[in-house]
Amino acid sequence: KTATQTENYLIITIGDKTKEKSFVPKMQEEIRQISKKNGSSPHINTCLIGWLNGTLRDGEQQDLLQKAFQAIDGTIIDKLETGQLSSYTGFALGIMEWLQVGDQKINLNMAMRYSQYDNRTYVTIGSPIITREY
Repeated sequence: KTATQTENYLIITIGDKTKEKSFVPKMQEEIRQISKKNGSSPHINTCLIGWLNGTLRDGEQQDLLQKAFQAIDGTIIDKLETGQLSSYTGFALGIMEWLQVGDQKINLNMAMRYSQYDNRTYVTIGSPIITREY
């Protein structure tokens, strides 16, 4: 990056309950096209958030995260497990954008945490990483 180049961040929050599988890729492509028309080449990060009612049994968060990676033929590269939070980071061939972290390519971050305040277990999925609080 040269001294004349600038870096801009645009955060778009979309609340949608659609079950249409192509919704997120369509939105990403629309943002790419708008950015290209304005002379930019965007790096897009996507975070999806949902929840399960109540708490899970011991080890269930970890089991569900491992199954999620298996379902997409993903490889778990790193894990963070503390109390009521589990966060797994890895790589899946089906996801095109990625970050280089050390000698590893990262393009998927999944986390689960229990909130006693509303009795929910939150699930956050970020690609290439989660960029918001979880």
